[in-house]
Amino acid sequence: MVGAVIWYIVARTSDSVGPDTSTTSERSSAVTIEFQFPRFGHTFADGHAASGSFTGMPPNAEVWLLVRPQGNPAWTPQGPCATGDNTWICANVRLNGPPSYYVLAAVVVPTDIAAHLRDTHEISSIPLGALGSTEITVNGEAS
Repeated sequence: MVGAVIWYIVARTSDSVGPDTSTTSERSSAVTIEFQFPRFGHTFADGHAASGSFTGMPPNAEVWLLVRPQGNPAWTPQGPCATGDNTWICANVRLNGPPSYYVLAAVVVPTDIAAHLRDTHEISSIPLGALGSTEITVNGEAS
């Protein structure tokens, strides 16, 4: 049992490309968010759109995309993403660096956190008040 718990923790916190370690936040069982494109491990070009789906998002919330090079703890907020019919899309996603692996996080945040993200160029972690989040790692390339 201890081995299984250690494996779960390592799998959830790993910053390496390998088995799909995409995660969905368990902060709120009412809000879920997922990526439809890109998928974990796929190639993703700078300037392309990321998209997905969500459930349970309250009307006073927004979807934002957070981007960081793998191994770098600083996230660049991008958004808000367009939403409708339980789907979201972030157009023109900027990877802000050379071709490498990138971590993308889609987050559902209330308006007060969204206001902070609008005024911030870089954050050190996914906001604690996020209602839901999911992360994937992609192979980023120049457009």
